[in-house]
Amino acid sequence: MEKKNLFISQATKILGGGSVISDRNFEAFSKIFSAGDTIRYKIGKPQKTIFLSLIDRCFKHYVNGINKNIISEISKIAEDCELIWIDNSTYGSIAKKLKKNNYKGKIIVFFHNIEYIFQKRPFVKRLLYPIFNLPIKNAEKNAAKYADLIFVLTERDRNEVQNWKNKTPIVLLPSSLKDTYRNYPEKKSNCLKKEVLFVGSNFYANVNGIMWFINNVLPYVDIHLTIVGSRMNELPITSNEKIEIHGFVEDLYTFYAKADCVIAPIFEGSGMKTKTTEALMWGKFIIGTKEAFCGFDITDDIGVCCENSEDFINAIRTMENRTSTFNLASRKLFLEKYSNNKSVEIIQEAIKNYLYKNK
Repeated sequence: MEKKNLFISQATKILGGGSVISDRNFEAFSKIFSAGDTIRYKIGKPQKTIFLSLIDRCFKHYVNGINKNIISEISKIAEDCELIWIDNSTYGSIAKKLKKNNYKGKIIVFFHNIEYIFQKRPFVKRLLYPIFNLPIKNAEKNAAKYADLIFVLTERDRNEVQNWKNKTPIVLLPSSLKDTYRNYPEKKSNCLKKEVLFVGSNFYANVNGIMWFINNVLPYVDIHLTIVGSRMNELPITSNEKIEIHGFVEDLYTFYAKADCVIAPIFEGSGMKTKTTEALMWGKFIIGTKEAFCGFDITDDIGVCCENSEDFINAIRTMENRTSTFNLASRKLFLEKYSNNKSVEIIQEAIKNYLYKNK
């Protein structure tokens, strides 16, 4: 029987950067090996008793939906697969079990983030570190130890994984998107206020960032701010003469078309920000933070990196001199480094160099 390939990912469809990147990875994987030769296995959240769940979590590092039955099922499927892509670093228990069972194929693990750092915990859960974050950290260490090849989004994440002292090769695979750009007309020059856009779902880092901006920057600049994202209409503010708020929108074209620039006041997180990639795709100048720009080659003609409210205020006031809503340098950078086509090239090259170099 001809060997297949297996792609393992999270089943939960969360509107946000993680699911976008996961779908990007699957499409790239299927392009390289053909969709007909690829099995996609999605892991959900099993219903278990709290007691059994805690035992598995703390002693077996079964986190994020993993349980004994899932590992058994995947092990059976893996018998007919020569290459497995695990699209979640917290699924390290799968890689460990496969290798302990003498799996002969190759295992790739993709780190969306360093999850034990990325996942914010309330005070009570931080007190219970051995139950909540430590199993995640151990699962990720197993992923790094038992993989044959690791992909990470940023140099920062690569440095963290390298600190775990494994010999597994680590390759940078930056955030990227399918190119859905469409030309948009320039705004009329008689617009009195600059239009500033924030795109992001109702996730703690996005909420904290935009609320900080509204409280510390918006009162001191003469702009109109538009906020768009899944459940962002649930923010503890309402639309007014300076702020327009939208929840989930199927097509963001209209919002990007009228925006003079995109803001990214993000101060927390890990990995790369998909919305930064999206702003580049649409040819937008970006005013953001070090966190928002992590992993991106942002130069002065593409964006301004801000550390505090004064930096944001000055950057926005300087932006008033910009005459075009389209920023060619941003669009060029996207095409050169952050399109899906570039991701396919990186994956192909890494598999050739590290997994099948003698073939």
